Amino acid sequence: MALILLVDDDDAVRGPLSAQLESLGHTCHLAKDGKAAVALVRDTEYDLIISDIRMPVMDGLEFLS
Repeated sequence: MALILLVDDDDAVRGPLSAQLESLGHTCHLAKDGKAAVALVRDTEYDLIISDIRMPVMDGLEFLS
């Protein structure tokens, strides 16, 4: 299945969404903001990145650009 990076500052979103994706057989790596996500994408190639737009430190648009 897919290796997915899930970027969201809200635990109430990140937790259940990653649980649902993992129940479908995917592997999820989690980041609380764009800055943490940048560190992860430097070392790993993801099949899919799901990112919130509004986050502290570095928002989703800045991370994806």
